[in-house]
Amino acid sequence: MAIIKTDDGAELYYEFHENNKANDTLIFIHGWCSNLKDWRYQFDEFAKDFRILLIDRRGHGRSKSTDLPHTTHQHANDFSIISKELGINDAITICHAGGTPSALRFVADYPNYSKALIIVDSSPTAAADLKNPVRQPDMAYKTFKDTILEDSNNANFISLYTSFFEENADQSMVNEVVQNAVKTPLKVKLAEIDSMAENQLETSNSIDKPVLVISSPWMERISPSFVDINHLKLCFKNVQLARPIGCGHFPQMEAPEQVNCFIRHFIVKFLR
Repeated sequence: MAIIKTDDGAELYYEFHENNKANDTLIFIHGWCSNLKDWRYQFDEFAKDFRILLIDRRGHGRSKSTDLPHTTHQHANDFSIISKELGINDAITICHAGGTPSALRFVADYPNYSKALIIVDSSPTAAADLKNPVRQPDMAYKTFKDTILEDSNNANFISLYTSFFEENADQSMVNEVVQNAVKTPLKVKLAEIDSMAENQLETSNSIDKPVLVISSPWMERISPSFVDINHLKLCFKNVQLARPIGCGHFPQMEAPEQVNCFIRHFIVKFLR
């Protein structure tokens, strides 16, 4: 457990778990209004075989932000600062949902730190029009923003975030994740939506490293193209698709056995 203070005054909290027997490092990047605890089941599975880096993105969890606007460039630079501090090279970067735009930027702009990318429940999109939304992803982002702006006591936000999980998900886990999400500062919640609305396709098209996309049924409801391998092949030069079942937007927590199996198979088959 450690904290790095950036030049702009942010304090980045991370946990680095070393493994002298391991050659590879897994970097885990959480999603919108989340924190590094969302990767607990992946840590339990992979810590014995890999070095593990868990990061609370600025403004989330135990990391502190500044008044500067949150951007994908800013987050990517944060990840590079931590990676450089720890001497990490050729890691496997694993991201979830709203953390994906920043992870894409990190892998694209700092190629020495990652040799592969695994995306859990997200897909690159063109720039979203939040003022006049037409596409399903645009309407989703607009709904998220409107829900937050119209919320005086977090009731709408709690309902929104709870809807990310399947109805049969472990309720204690859902409550914990939702209550942690509520603690995210308002300015961070809103700024992160703007980051997700950026043009991600230009960034993804520049990535030539192996990519695995793990897409849940929840993602298909948002937009069928997100779980279409033909769409993903337009986003990445080298991509594989995996489809967990029986889960919502947090498959790494709702169906960890499936997600862990996908991750391990991808590493063994395509990276070794």
